[in-house]
Amino acid sequence: MVCWRSERLCARGGFVVDLQWKNKELTGATLLSKIGGTCTLRTSVPLKVVGVSVKSQKDGAYYVTKLNTKTGKQYKLLPKI
Repeated sequence: MVCWRSERLCARGGFVVDLQWKNKELTGATLLSKIGGTCTLRTSVPLKVVGVSVKSQKDGAYYVTKLNTKTGKQYKLLPKI
């Protein structure tokens, strides 16, 4: 079995995601919007974005969160507990 974890992901649409881990669990992420626009996130848990009002909508087995971003701005993503 191969296990891996990444610290940084480049995502379609000009986004960079830095992931934070603790005890092999994802605890949060920081999203950088390089060119602005809508970022659609699909996750296994609902998200909250610090300082921004967004809703995570249940879609089958996942949650979908849409975030309107501005060029060069960073957004802190946390699991909504």
